[in-house]
Amino acid sequence: MGGVYQVTTSFSGGLASPPRLQSVTLQRTWTSGNGDISSAELRYSSIPASGNCSTTLPTSTTSFGSVQRPFDYGATTNITGNLEISSGTCLYLLLTFDNRSITERSVLDFQITDFTGTNINTKIGLPSNIFGTTTFIFPPQFSNISNNGPKDPGTPITFNTVASNNGVNNVKLVLCKTPGVTGTSCDGGESDTYCTSNYVSSNPSCSWDIPAPYADGPYYAYPYIFAIDGKASNSPLQGQAHTFTVANVAPVVTGITINENDDIDL
Repeated sequence: MGGVYQVTTSFSGGLASPPRLQSVTLQRTWTSGNGDISSAELRYSSIPASGNCSTTLPTSTTSFGSVQRPFDYGATTNITGNLEISSGTCLYLLLTFDNRSITERSVLDFQITDFTGTNINTKIGLPSNIFGTTTFIFPPQFSNISNNGPKDPGTPITFNTVASNNGVNNVKLVLCKTPGVTGTSCDGGESDTYCTSNYVSSNPSCSWDIPAPYADGPYYAYPYIFAIDGKASNSPLQGQAHTFTVANVAPVVTGITINENDDIDL
């Protein structure tokens, strides 16, 4: 978890020394729940051509100062470094947590209470307090999958789950023919998919129409639960084989033709 702060120069041209960021102070408190931040880290990258910092961590960043650990309740920590701000910098705050006592929807308030440097600004000025609130959203819960089989060829079979994201986000079921997904879809595409549900508040289900004819016997399906924000469940059931059965249907005689309807000489 973390945030991004855009740091730019206060002045343009004529500086005796290049603008530098030298120190950042972090202050944190819980407003709900409790627990410890196990580490706090600052990383940076140049502002991209778009002129705006990415709200997600880029693939290539550099550490500013050292990782601070631990970073306990009510604590203040100071991260020092020496970063030249040539034309602009994206500064990323990364926090990791001791999850023993963090519960769903716990809220963390954090502040950057001081920037120390020369000839630099944040978007809201320097020095300044930057603050934000993050609500912890856990991966979707997924505790059971079942089906209403055995079912005959030519009829639908329905797969039901017990899954939710505690009312924070809607969830969906993706049921694959082989294990593996890309994003929130079966990695083999439509031909690799039995069925996909809509996003619902809890317990998504979907149905697959069994073709006719279809060989009887047991088959495997591989279920995946995703929240509407794309977060995947970390349940042991995620992507694990689930068995369903196609029934053995006796053939139905609809007509008999003997000797191609020609007379039979005895």
